[in-house]
Order: sequence, then structure tokens, then C-alpha cells
Amino acid sequence: MQKGLNAYMEEKRMSFPRFYFLSNDELLEILSETKDPEKVQPHLMKCFEGIKRLKFDELKKIHGMYSAENEYVEFNPIIDTAQARGQVDEWLTNVEKSMQQAIQAQVQKSYEDYEKMAREKWVMGRCGMAVLCMDMTFWTSDVQS
Repeated sequence: MQKGLNAYMEEKRMSFPRFYFLSNDELLEILSETKDPEKVQPHLMKCFEGIKRLKFDELKKIHGMYSAENEYVEFNPIIDTAQARGQVDEWLTNVEKSMQQAIQAQVQKSYEDYEKMAREKWVMGRCGMAVLCMDMTFWTSDVQS
């Protein structure tokens, strides 16, 4: 039985490699709570650096993410965990893709607004990662010019 369980957990880790950051007990806890996606919240920071929690609605759809500093970044499109039919690794893969797309959109918007907005408004109106990325980009560009 233990051999079968270990094989199952290895299969899940291979389908979602961020599960390798979790202990066997933590992974079992996640996999046993397939009906309630919100039970994954305590383990998010081990899977995704800097992500504290996800924003769920009453239908268990995921609208966005909160950083450790409580910054909110919205996902587009919204992730419907019910479509994964209990496959936690499947909807977490969608979360990972949405995180990347959301940050990419934030960085693009920060780039577009960098020279159009007052600095304080620009910094306070963007997520920290996008501000840091664009600050370093423009600083490097100015130094090289």
C-alpha cells in the first residue's frame, strides 16, 4: 500500500513540479482536500514564493492572488477549479500560468505608464514586482545611454 501511495504522490509531483517543495504529509493533505480548493491556501507559500493566498469566490473560482505584502493582482481569465474535477495539480497549473500572465500584464502596464504618470502615483498604483522590474529597466537604460 505504501509503495502505491508513494507512486501516486510521485505522479502528482511530476504533473505539478512545485509539489516537490512539499513534504509527503503536506502533499497528502492537499490531495485529500479535492472538494475544497481553499484548503490549499496554507501551502501556497511553499509552492509559490511571495504568494500568500488566492482570492476565491463562493463558487470556488479564483479571481487573483495576494502577495506576502498583501498586494492584490487580478487574474484574467478567472480560474474555475470545478473544471479540474478534483485534480488539484491541474488547477494549480492554471494558477501558475495565470500568475505569469497577470505579472506580465502588470509589467507591461507599468512600462506604458512609467513616463506618463507622476512617480509617486505610478509606484503606489502598481504591484511591487512590476515597479521593481521597470525601475531597474529604465535605470539600466539611462545609465547605458
